[in-house]
Amino acid sequence: MDPGVIVIIALSAFLIVWYVLAGDYNRRRGVTIYRWLARGLEEIGEVSKAKWIGSSGTGANLLVAKPVKPFRKIEAEFYLETREIFPYWLVTYLMGKRDELTIQTTLRSAPRVKYIITNCSHKRSKSSIPEASTKDYKKEPAPPGFEVFIQGEPNDNSRLMLNAFLASAGQSIESVFLKSSPPHLVIRTDIREMMGQTPEIIFDSFKAWVESIQE
Repeated sequence: MDPGVIVIIALSAFLIVWYVLAGDYNRRRGVTIYRWLARGLEEIGEVSKAKWIGSSGTGANLLVAKPVKPFRKIEAEFYLETREIFPYWLVTYLMGKRDELTIQTTLRSAPRVKYIITNCSHKRSKSSIPEASTKDYKKEPAPPGFEVFIQGEPNDNSRLMLNAFLASAGQSIESVFLKSSPPHLVIRTDIREMMGQTPEIIFDSFKAWVESIQE
C-alpha cells in the first residue's frame, strides 16, 4: 500500500478515536463541574435555574435568583475547551484557552468602592485590562501572584476578607472586577485549578468578602 495512503488512514483513525474519547471526557467533566459548582452556590442561595449550553460537553449556566443578602442575583456560567476536534483544540490550548468559569453578581446596593484584580500568572488576565483603565485607581498591597487596584476607601475587614478569598481560590482566579453598575461583580476563573479546592470553602469566603464590602 502507498505510504501516503497509510498515513492518511492512520491520521483519520486517530482523529476519529480522539473525537470519541474527548467527547466522552468533556461530557463527564461537564457533569462533574456542574455538581461542584452547584455545591458552592448553595452557600449563597438555592440554584433556581440551571441549563446546559448545548450539552454537558460544552458548558452550563446556573442562576441563584434569590440569594442571601447582600446579593440580589448571582449567575455562574462555565465553558469547556473544545477538545473533540484535535487540531482546533491544540491551537487554542497553545494560545492559553482553558475550561473557564465566569461568575456575575448583582448586589442589593451599589458598592462604595471599586476593584480591579488581576492574576500575574494568567496572560489573558493581564492583556484584557488596558493600563488606562487603572489610571484612576491606586495600587493596593496584594497576596503573592496578584495585583489589586482600588478606587475608594475599603474598610480594614474587607481587605482581610479579600485576601482570605483569594487564598481560598488559589491561582484559579484570573480577574475580578467590582464596579458601581450591575452586574456589580464579575469574576473570571480557570475552573480546572479551582476544582482542586473545596467549593463550600471558596464560596463561603467569597460571600464573607462581599458582605465585608457592604459594612
